[in-house]
Amino acid sequence: MEIELKAEHARLNAYVAVTVALISVVMALGNIKNSNIAQQMAFTKGNSVDVWNEYQATRIKLHTDEDSLGTVSLSNGSDSARDAETKRLQSKIGKYTTESARLMVKAQGEDAHYETLDLHHEQLDMAEALDSIGISLAAVAALTDFFWLLCVSWGFGACGFAIAAAAFAGSSFHPDFLARLLS
Repeated sequence: MEIELKAEHARLNAYVAVTVALISVVMALGNIKNSNIAQQMAFTKGNSVDVWNEYQATRIKLHTDEDSLGTVSLSNGSDSARDAETKRLQSKIGKYTTESARLMVKAQGEDAHYETLDLHHEQLDMAEALDSIGISLAAVAALTDFFWLLCVSWGFGACGFAIAAAAFAGSSFHPDFLARLLS
């Protein structure tokens, strides 16, 4: 009887060891990817702020030149000087209008890229949380000899693996209920 229990316990421990090893590998790979994403997020946010600042500066130049154009049109200078200044200001206004539209699109693209990176960052955080729970449950299963607890551990590990795989694949899968729970 005791020999059967030891064999059964040894088999459970072997399953636990394999479970912990597999989940740990998935967690390690996810942590590497997550660190790279965090670096990309910082870079992208910096780009976004820079482009939005450039956009704001361009808009200020545009408004300043529009005000100057209004002032030139009311001035009492010679017609040729006023016409030349009007053309110069209209040219700058056209340039700033085009440039500000381009900068807005670029800044919005940086913001969208940041949101995509943030989604994958959250996915990998969720995967790590689920994998950690899976490892913890596997350890408790080894101590208590509860095979059903190891099965629950496998469920958490599988969910963590699925979410990590979605992040690596660039999927937009996002379990909102879990995100709300963890945030």
